[in-house]
Amino acid sequence: MTMRASAIGFGTIPNYDFLDQGTLYEGLYLHKSPGSATVLLHLPAVHCPSCVRLLEDWPRRQGGIDLVRVDFSQKKAQIRFDPRVLRLSELASGLSALGFPPDLSMAANDSADLIASGPPLDRRAWMELGLAGFVFGNTMLFALPEYMGLSTRSGISDLLRALTAALSLPLIFYSARSFFQSAWGALRQKQATMDVPIVLGILALAGQSWMDVLGGTGPGYFDSLAGLIFFLLLGRWFQHASYAKLNFERDYKHFFPFSVLRLEEDGQERHVPIAEIKTGQRMRIRQGETVPVDSQVLLGQADLDLAFITGESLTQHASEGSEIPAGARLVLGTLEVKALRNLNQSYLTSLWSGQNKSLQRPALVRWMDALGRRFTVYVLLVSSLSYLYWVAVDSSQALWVVTSVLIVACPCALSLAIPFGLGNVLRQMASQGALLKSTDTVVQLTKVTDWVFDKTGTLTESQTLRWSEESPPDPATQTILAEMCSRSAHPLSRSLAVYWKDQKAESQEVSCSRPQELDDWVEEAGKGIRARLAGVEYRVGSRVWVKAAGGKPTADFGGVGVEGGVFWSVQGGATGKVVPHGLYRNGLKEALEELHNRGQRLHLISGDQDRERQELENLFPQGSILRFGQSPGDKWHYIQELQKKGAVVAMVGDGLNDAGALAQADLGITVAEDALQFTPACDALIPGEALHKLPSHATMAQKGVTAVRRTLLLSFVYNLIGVGIAVQGLLTPIVSAILMPLSSVSVVLAVLWGTTYAANKSYR
Repeated sequence: MTMRASAIGFGTIPNYDFLDQGTLYEGLYLHKSPGSATVLLHLPAVHCPSCVRLLEDWPRRQGGIDLVRVDFSQKKAQIRFDPRVLRLSELASGLSALGFPPDLSMAANDSADLIASGPPLDRRAWMELGLAGFVFGNTMLFALPEYMGLSTRSGISDLLRALTAALSLPLIFYSARSFFQSAWGALRQKQATMDVPIVLGILALAGQSWMDVLGGTGPGYFDSLAGLIFFLLLGRWFQHASYAKLNFERDYKHFFPFSVLRLEEDGQERHVPIAEIKTGQRMRIRQGETVPVDSQVLLGQADLDLAFITGESLTQHASEGSEIPAGARLVLGTLEVKALRNLNQSYLTSLWSGQNKSLQRPALVRWMDALGRRFTVYVLLVSSLSYLYWVAVDSSQALWVVTSVLIVACPCALSLAIPFGLGNVLRQMASQGALLKSTDTVVQLTKVTDWVFDKTGTLTESQTLRWSEESPPDPATQTILAEMCSRSAHPLSRSLAVYWKDQKAESQEVSCSRPQELDDWVEEAGKGIRARLAGVEYRVGSRVWVKAAGGKPTADFGGVGVEGGVFWSVQGGATGKVVPHGLYRNGLKEALEELHNRGQRLHLISGDQDRERQELENLFPQGSILRFGQSPGDKWHYIQELQKKGAVVAMVGDGLNDAGALAQADLGITVAEDALQFTPACDALIPGEALHKLPSHATMAQKGVTAVRRTLLLSFVYNLIGVGIAVQGLLTPIVSAILMPLSSVSVVLAVLWGTTYAANKSYR
C-alpha cells in the first residue's frame, strides 16, 4: 500500500519519503530486522485517553502494524510493524491521516535519548495557544461597546464587527486546527473521540456568528468562540503539565531484580547489575536468560526466542559472529557475547510490558473501553434532544445549551481514573518489590482463588543452599561438572557450580584448567544437563536422566527421581550424587498462613520427590495440596485442571522449568534473584527476598481497585451533574471549557490520593 499527500480537513498529509533514505533517522528505531521493526515516535497531538484508544486500536484496521503502545503522559508511542509490508514513511503518513503527525525534531538522536527525556517542547502548541490568547483579548476589546450597550449601527461599529469576524479565521484554521485534524482522523477510521463534540461546538458557534454578521442581525458570538478555543487549549496545556508530573513509568534503574554474568579481563565471572554493562564488555548468557543489550556472539551456539521483539513463536539460530538484539531469550544453549550498545532499560521494560497474554481483559477495563466508545454517541444524542427542546422553548438559548453540553460532557475524567489510579498502584507495588506487567495484571490479582507454588528456587534460597556428598568426583571431573552447571541459569545448577568450584579451591590437589569449550552442551527442563569433552559424555541431573547415559549406579545411588539429590555420571565410568540441604525463605510460613486465612487455596507442585514432605507440611497450612515428582508437563496439566473447575490460578515459579505453567496460569509470577530470566509468559516479577510480601501485594491490588472504582463513581456523578446543569441553560460555553480540564485534573488527584492511602494501609 502507498499513502501519499492528500487533503485532510484543514491541511495536507506531508510527504515522508525522506524517512526511507539514508541513516539519519535510524535513531527512531528501537529494533530493526527484515521481518519486524519497532520505532519510538513523539506524537504531540495526543491529548486524551480517546486518542490513546484510537492509536492502540489502529493495528486492527491497518495492515502491517502489529502493536501500538502509547505513553499518554509523555506523548510517545512505540509502534511495531512489518517493514516488508509498511515503510516508515507510510507509517508516518498514516499517523498524520489519523490526526497525529509525528514530531521528528529529535529523530536524528538515539532512541534512548528520547525514552529518557520528557516530551520535547512543542513550539506549534505554544503558537496555537498564543494566537488564541491574542484573538480572545482583542475580540473582547472590540466587543466592549456591545457589553456596555453603547453599540449603534455606524461605520466604526461595522468595522469592529468585520475585524472580529476576520480574527476568527486564524483562530479556527490555525489555533483550533488540531481539534479538527483529530476529529477528522477519527471519523475516517469510523471512530468517535472526544474531539468530535468539541468540533461540533466550535462549528455551531462559528456558523451562527458568521450568519449573524453577514445577515446584519447582530455581532455574533465571536467572543465566546475565542474564549472557548483559548480555554480549551489552555486546559490542554494544564492537563499535559499535570500528567507529566504524575508520570508512572517504572524506573528499572532504581529497582531491577536482575544481574548478568560479566566476564572480566582476568578470566573471572562476576554477577553485576545489568545497568553496569557497557559497550565492548563480554557476558555469558545462559539458557533461559534474556540478552539485555544488542550483542555479538563470540563463542557458542544457541536458539533464540524473539517473542519479546517480534511476537513470533519461531526460534532463530545464533552462532559465532551473529548479532543478537536486546530482548532475545535463549531457549537452547549458552553463549559468550560482546555488548554492542549500552543498556536501555526502558526498552526492556516496554518489551516485557508490551507482551500480553491472549486473555480476556478484566471486566472493569472492558466496561470502560465500551463506555469510552459510546460516550460520544451519548453526548451527541443528549445535545440533539436539548437543542430540539430549547428551540421550542427559547430559541435564543438553543445554541448556548448545545455548545455547553458538547464541551462539558468530557469523557476524560472518566477515562483517566483507571490508567492513573492503577498506574499509581503499579508504582506503589514496585517500591515494595513487585513489578507487574500492566494495569490489567492488578485487576487479575484481585480475582485469584488458588495459589500454586514451585519449590526449588521459589520457596528455597539458592544462595544459602548447602551440599553434601560421600564420594566427590576427581578434580578433573569436578572442573568439568562445575563448568557445565555454571552455564545453566537454574538455581540448583548455579548453587552446585559454586559448591564444586569452592571444593576444588579448598582441595590441595592440582586440577585441570577450566575448559574453554564444551561440545554438545544441552539442558533439558526438569531432567538435567549433558555435555561432551574429548568424546566423553558427562551428565548432571535426575537419576533417570543420568542412568540414560549408560552409567552404572553405585550402591547408594538408588531412589527414584531426585529424592536422593542430584546425580552425575561420566560415560561408561564413575557416577555419584550430591545432596542439597535448602533453607526456606524468611517470613514464608506467615505469608502462606495469611493467604490461607483469606479463603484462598494453596498448592505445591514440585519436581523434587517427597524427601522434604514433613518439613513442607509444617510450612504449608493444613488443607494445602502438595504434589511431588512433577514434570514441567505435569505442572501445566495440573493448572489446566484447576481452571476447568473454575479456579483463577496464580502460579509462582522461577521462570525456567515453570515457563509452561506460568503461561497457562491466569497470573504468572516469576521469583527472580540474580538471573535475567523474565519472559513473555510471566505477568509479575518478585525478588526472592520479597516473596513474603505476596499477601500485602494482594491487599494493595484489592484496595487500589476499590479506590479506582470510587473515583469512577465520582467522575460519573460529575458528568451527570455537569450535563444536567448545561441542559438547563445554566452554563456558558466558556465556563464549560474551564470546567473540562479542571474536572480531569481533580479526578486524577483524587484517585492518586486514594491509591496512595491504600498503599499506606497495605504495607504498614
